[in-house]
Amino acid sequence: MRNSVLAAALIALVVHGAPALAQDLIYASPRPTYSPAPNYPDAAKSAGIQGVVAVQLRIDGSGAVTEARVLSGSEQLQESALATAKTWKFEPTVIAGTATAVVTTVSLTFVAPPTTLSRAPSPVNAVPLPAMSGRFGVIAAIDGDKVIGWLKWEIREEATGKILAIGDGPVHLKDVEIDEGRTANGRITPKTIRLTDEFTIRMSESPVANVSDKTVFGISAQRTDIPTFSFEGFILRDSKHAIKKPEGEELGIDLRQVNGDWEITRTEFLTDVSLRITRLNVDPPGSPPYWRIKISKGSTITWPSITNGKVTPN
Repeated sequence: MRNSVLAAALIALVVHGAPALAQDLIYASPRPTYSPAPNYPDAAKSAGIQGVVAVQLRIDGSGAVTEARVLSGSEQLQESALATAKTWKFEPTVIAGTATAVVTTVSLTFVAPPTTLSRAPSPVNAVPLPAMSGRFGVIAAIDGDKVIGWLKWEIREEATGKILAIGDGPVHLKDVEIDEGRTANGRITPKTIRLTDEFTIRMSESPVANVSDKTVFGISAQRTDIPTFSFEGFILRDSKHAIKKPEGEELGIDLRQVNGDWEITRTEFLTDVSLRITRLNVDPPGSPPYWRIKISKGSTITWPSITNGKVTPN
């Protein structure tokens, strides 16, 4: 996969609520030491069914998988993905000197081989595999383990003051899923990172043809199992700096021209940044957030780009 608790990295201790497999477990992303590719079912291959199946695993102190369940993906691919994921092995997760059982999420990709060409291309000009369909949009099909940043975060239930999860670790290219679409105002390329099974953060990006048109962008959070709303708008002060008013939270940014459009390719959190989440149809307008995700000062992400379904790092 792409580990979905920041797929290849973030450690998050669940202090409240029941994780998918059991209670009071530690979410982590240990490095696999044995991760065979799944068997592609003939029926699915013949039907042209491709994609990614996300599987949640419980891993014991030795690095062996003890429990597994499918989180998402085509039904025709799930059985093969689950059977394969159960055979994976991982480096033990050592916390405070003790090998500890953890929960992680992996993604197993099913893709048909490229159509045979009448004249084989030169190996030098070989085309890489296309991006695969992911849970929200698409993820890079190659170089997925490339580290593109570091996130330190905390999820708090504001109504009770309880911390639901925390994380502190690297962000990999495969941790970011990108949508590509159009609105009346032009192209949009929202970029999503899953922190836990229930919570995500998203960079709401609208590339523009002229850099002078880039005046604002948003970062939001979501609880994925119920309808929620979140949007934090940042105003560009200049090409290297953005601020969220009235809180005064600040980001360092990089603007770069990609595929003919200008977009924000990097964010550095110069202060702590809060992402507020309210419940649609439950919390009245103007209510305080029910949940809050805090991204800590010093976190940074170099966001990948997408054009016509192809994801590329920056």
